[in-house]
Amino acid sequence: MLHSAHLLNGTACRRLATLSANANAIADVPGEIGGLESLMTLDLSANVLIKLPGELAALPSLLTLTLAGNRLEDLPEGSYPALKT
Repeated sequence: MLHSAHLLNGTACRRLATLSANANAIADVPGEIGGLESLMTLDLSANVLIKLPGELAALPSLLTLTLAGNRLEDLPEGSYPALKT
């Protein structure tokens, strides 16, 4: 079985602009997501997330983050200053 972190380590992934991983029963987002420097849109809605990795907040190009339908316990205020939606 291929671990999700392996999918995020490729050179091609660093140029990824949109990632839709909604409704996949995802419980954990690997810290390697921080390597997706070109990611502008991320849809993690309808999963089972409780927390997000700090690396996600540091993505320089992220403008849209969709998290509806998760079990997030806390999202620190001001963590995602560049987000538009």
